[in-house]
Amino acid sequence: MISNQQAEQLIRRAYNSIRLTRAVRGGLLCALFYGLVRALYINDGATGKGLLVAVCVIWIGLSIQARQKASLTTRASQLIAAGQLSQARETLSGVCRGLCIHKPVLLMACHNLAVILQKQRQWPAAWQFCELVRNWARKNNNRIRILSEAVRAECSLTMNNLAGAYESLSALSRTALNISERLGVLQAEITYGIRVGRSDTVMADLPNKVALAGLLPTEQAGLAHASLALAAHFAGQSARRDWLWRKASLYCPARELLARQPAFGPVAQAVSTAETPACKNVSGQV
Repeated sequence: MISNQQAEQLIRRAYNSIRLTRAVRGGLLCALFYGLVRALYINDGATGKGLLVAVCVIWIGLSIQARQKASLTTRASQLIAAGQLSQARETLSGVCRGLCIHKPVLLMACHNLAVILQKQRQWPAAWQFCELVRNWARKNNNRIRILSEAVRAECSLTMNNLAGAYESLSALSRTALNISERLGVLQAEITYGIRVGRSDTVMADLPNKVALAGLLPTEQAGLAHASLALAAHFAGQSARRDWLWRKASLYCPARELLARQPAFGPVAQAVSTAETPACKNVSGQV
């Protein structure tokens, strides 16, 4: 866990790196254009060609540096997957220090920092890194932005920022998602639907959602099934509720689910008091 002050320092460092990158990229493009004009349209070919060569040399040098930072970012992703969050954060902090001429490298570094802060329950800081990615990756179909929007939606829901969650989920709904990206947004979609009172909508296309939930890691699969059970409870679909809760308990013990999310309490109580025959052959009704 990092302090709020450390999180703010990371955010400032990333902002400064982005500003510097924008300034340098803009300066190099202007110098390139000016060099072309001097070489082609003004009788000063030597100066123009010299300027073009200088721009190319600088760009090559900065590209080599960016490749090194890209390697560090890939290493940080591996550390995150291994659960070594502190080492990953230090690595990404170095990536966000100074200039990185290739924008995707900085975008991925900011996204990975958002993931780390999310795992460490630093929701506001994680949300701000997602905002950085959202604002700098202008294209909605940018794959890094898609990943970041999913994290932003979860952070928004945790902070009870339903408007922010709606923005991210709406952007994702307009984008063709692959299976990995679909899994990343599933829990946020379910939680948002429950929060805004659209449990009936959450229960639509239930077989597909259950199939997706089954592809998640064990604990996440349990939470997703339990959330679907909660939606079924609010939608008045007791048979589906009972089946989903029992399926969730296979992935994760009920006491752990309740410890993670006390809102599941009414579902657990309702299932425990339900008559056994009412829960038979439920899978055929889904």
